[in-house]
Amino acid sequence: MLGDLDVELAADVAMTIGPRARALELDVTSPESFEEFVAACGPLDVLVNNAGIMPEGRFLEEQDSTTRAILDVNVVGPINGMRAALPGMVGRGRGHVVNVASMLGKIELPGLASYVASKHAVVGLSAAVRSELAGTGVTLTTVLPAVVNTELSSGITIPLARFLKVEPEDVAQAIVASVERPRHEVSVPRWAAWYPKLRALFPAALDARLRRTVGDDKALTAVDPAVRAAYTQRIAAELAAAREAVGQPAQRAHSPLERLDARVEALQALHQPLEQLRELIHALVEVLQRVRHAGQVLLNLHQRGHGLFDIGHALVHRLDAGGLLGHRRHVLLEALQCFRVFRDVSDCLRHLLQPLRVLSDVRQEEAFEG
Repeated sequence: MLGDLDVELAADVAMTIGPRARALELDVTSPESFEEFVAACGPLDVLVNNAGIMPEGRFLEEQDSTTRAILDVNVVGPINGMRAALPGMVGRGRGHVVNVASMLGKIELPGLASYVASKHAVVGLSAAVRSELAGTGVTLTTVLPAVVNTELSSGITIPLARFLKVEPEDVAQAIVASVERPRHEVSVPRWAAWYPKLRALFPAALDARLRRTVGDDKALTAVDPAVRAAYTQRIAAELAAAREAVGQPAQRAHSPLERLDARVEALQALHQPLEQLRELIHALVEVLQRVRHAGQVLLNLHQRGHGLFDIGHALVHRLDAGGLLGHRRHVLLEALQCFRVFRDVSDCLRHLLQPLRVLSDVRQEEAFEG
């Protein structure tokens, strides 16, 4: 059974599957529509929540209706589906649910903020519901595709897409495999699951530099409107139809002047954090200057310690060679060993403090230039 708002399209797809496949109209954002769909299907063994939309654009320029539509389809849709199907599955003591999320449910991408939020929500929702289903005989798998070669991602330049792109058939195979052998999460391709895990080990500065290197802002700066036009128009038509269905007028687009005012307000909001950052940098410069002074004191001790060690080393060995140490030989050799340890520790401190001295010089120069 296939469910979609465009029942004619769903019927065409059903015909390619086989004579037993059927298509029904389904609005995933409506609990009543989903309940009717599940009732028409009869006892369900498997439910695949696959509906999703992905409008792109800057977060501050996104219309409220677009944000609501993303969350309604991508998050409320799976919620409605599970609430409609799970009671029957739990009652029969068997069943499997597949929630198709995205690798963006584990990471983030500028230009797709609301979509990223919706997929993070699906990942968390699935994990929580999975825990509640423990012991019922019903299983739940979250499928996390990377870049699927469909209309959804058309015209959007996604970093490393040539390595991450998969075909719809690859995702379908992963879904079928999860039914045969249920797993909590399945990434497509499977190796993509390692990036979120390894990323947690990266320092924030290194992660930011890597993301800039691969161009993670291309969903903002490198969208091809011509290629994406068909998908954008279809989604806009569906959003307009949804607004009319609930009696909401279509929202007008913001004018260029209104968008400029919004950006000015955003920049003004950054003023206070930047001032706080400036004060923090000045405080850091002061701390580094103190560290540099302490380092200079330790370096002076280091130089004097080396001189004392050289003198002591030569004196002890001469006295020992002349047989003049007597019963104090053991004590003096231990004292010499202590001096050797002091020298080694001093060397370590010198090497550790050298970068701090350089950093202090650089920060001090930057502060004066600022």
